Amino acid sequence: MTMDDPGWGGYVPPSETQPPPPPPPPPERAATSAAAVGQQQMAKAGAWLSVPKNKKIAIGGAVVVVIIIIAAAAGLGGSSGLSKSEYISKADAICTSFAPQNAAASNAGNRAEVISLGKTELAQLKALGLPNQDPQAITNWVNEEQSALTALEQDNQTSFDDHVTKGAALASSYGLGSCAT
Repeated sequence: MTMDDPGWGGYVPPSETQPPPPPPPPPERAATSAAAVGQQQMAKAGAWLSVPKNKKIAIGGAVVVVIIIIAAAAGLGGSSGLSKSEYISKADAICTSFAPQNAAASNAGNRAEVISLGKTELAQLKALGLPNQDPQAITNWVNEEQSALTALEQDNQTSFDDHVTKGAALASSYGLGSCAT
């Protein structure tokens, strides 16, 4: 029976010589291009945009609190928990312990030693953190002391003297004793 025969029903049985059907195509691989990654990130951002405003504020506030806690635990700025009198006592103890060495190095004209001692002393003062009361005053004082060291490193005596005078005035006005001299 052929296709021209009137009784042909349209079905042609497969012959044994036909090749097997091709295998199905492999599943598509996930796109890893930069554009695809960008699209994925935009989709995530879109999900954030669909969060109600009051929930965004709550989530954002929680993130800020976590960052502050981590920063405080790492000792990055903020209050040390010391009261003003505790801070003064500890800072003056540090300054008093360095005074004889600073005087000896200065009298000997050993600028490199004065700079080295100053850096060590300043590092110990910074390690105290900021006191609970008027931390900006201590920040200003420490900044003046740092500027004085920088001026000394640059062999700028006039700037050094200026920063030392300003630093001493700030230390004294805060109530520091040996750190103000």
